[in-house]
Amino acid sequence: MQSCDTSPRNNSALHHNDENAWLLKMDDEAPADPNEHQVQSHQDVACNDHIIQCEQQKKIFAVLCISLTLFFAAISYFILWNIIIDNLRYDPHAKLTVIVWIGFSAVCPLLCGIVADAKMGRFISIFGAALLHILGIACVSISAREHNSVKVLSQEVSDTFFYVGLFLIELGKGGILVNITAFGADQINDGETDSVRKYCLRFQWIICFGILLTSIAFCLVMQSQPNCHWVICIISGISMFLSVAIFILGRNNYTSYPPIGSFLLDACKIIWHALRCLVCRRMARGAQPESWFDRSKRTFGGPFLDMQVEDVKLVIKILPIFLCTIVFWPINFQIYVAFAKQSFFMNLKGVPIYLVLLFYPLTISVLVPVIDKLALPLLTRCGVEVTPLKRIGAGMVFCALSLALAGVVEMQRNKPLYGTFQQELLYGTTVNASTMSVFFQVPQHVFYGFANILVFATGLEFAYMESPRYVHGVIIGIFYATIGFSYLLARLVPVLDASKAHGSEEYYFFSLFCLIIVNLMVFTAVSLKYRYLSAPFIVLRSQERGFFSGYRSI
Repeated sequence: MQSCDTSPRNNSALHHNDENAWLLKMDDEAPADPNEHQVQSHQDVACNDHIIQCEQQKKIFAVLCISLTLFFAAISYFILWNIIIDNLRYDPHAKLTVIVWIGFSAVCPLLCGIVADAKMGRFISIFGAALLHILGIACVSISAREHNSVKVLSQEVSDTFFYVGLFLIELGKGGILVNITAFGADQINDGETDSVRKYCLRFQWIICFGILLTSIAFCLVMQSQPNCHWVICIISGISMFLSVAIFILGRNNYTSYPPIGSFLLDACKIIWHALRCLVCRRMARGAQPESWFDRSKRTFGGPFLDMQVEDVKLVIKILPIFLCTIVFWPINFQIYVAFAKQSFFMNLKGVPIYLVLLFYPLTISVLVPVIDKLALPLLTRCGVEVTPLKRIGAGMVFCALSLALAGVVEMQRNKPLYGTFQQELLYGTTVNASTMSVFFQVPQHVFYGFANILVFATGLEFAYMESPRYVHGVIIGIFYATIGFSYLLARLVPVLDASKAHGSEEYYFFSLFCLIIVNLMVFTAVSLKYRYLSAPFIVLRSQERGFFSGYRSI
């Protein structure tokens, strides 16, 4: 009987013969007319172009929905923020409440970023944070002072609703802020820094434009109907409902990355294992790691993937950059307070006091398009490489110039050359103001606006582009937490408190100028040692680690 040979060699030959037969069949079925093949190629190209165009339209619609979501959420928060500040004027423990409030708001973005990266994902986290924000609005509206006048609630119950609503709003704001920053950048990130840079600039513009609109609306409503807080709460609630509805509307067009577990827990395990190996001097034979973190890699006998260890190293490399801004942010916060205080003692020239307080969001709203459309493209055409860290350093320089100008204006204001007169401010208070025009403050506000844009928007861009994709929430949360704790530091350190600088404002401005210069020197020393990730490496990293970077449509 003839046996059937099933050896791999014969199997390979059979496979080869089948492949040749398939190719011959394709040749037989090939069209005789070469023009038909050309028509088919044109159809394929047209089909690919249509697919690319559809993807581009989906991306544009997704970014538009996220931008409008942020805009209405900003309106909802900041118009309610005015009520919160107004209510705190009647709180006997207002100072302690503000300190706890600022501290809690500093922690919220980091906690929400950790939860989003580890368990919930961006879409669910933003939606859940928005629901918490709406619940907080309801609590604050219940505690409005008008209800107390008709004895609906006792004062203790009303205060309880107010504080619960306050912290729910901050928790919702933190969840929206940290996750929508990364979620919006995820829609347009193609490995290029220009798209992320433009998104971060427009992100800040949307927030500041929301502050501008809500502050004007609040002042107009309060002038026409004082103590009408429930109307403000209704406006805030409607704005937040619009934000949620628009966000859900674009759900089929979003690109979302699933959570993969706790990065912080894995990072702690990697660091702990590397430290144990360093102390015990355990390592694979013949291996020479570049740093002590590499002892946790499988390449050097550790239990963790090499890419996981590299990502932990990337995150740790970013942290010193954030720490170098921890002096800038409290000074930045006090500059706004000090500039407003300085304007009260200058001739307002008929400008309403609430418009003077809006110099900051107004300058940001004007300067962001200038930087995005004019300054940065012009520098690029001139061959000047403006890296993120250079832009942050330039922001600190502008901050120092703003303080120097404010000190000079304050010295001129106190000269006998300018007379004094009684000027009325908010709530019927009057001050002995100088006849020097408040418009002398315009240059310092312009420099202050440049400083905020270059440090804040560039900081978001740096946090997003230089960190692993699956920990964007954690890194951006750390960035926001740095800002929040800096504001808390500004409240706790008396030297930085602008409200306590009486009769010596020029020395206060020049002291902050010296602090900024010292901070700039430290930041420069740290940033010179930093090495950026190259764009090809970012794309390669996202392609290789599919279980870390895979995406899905919601």
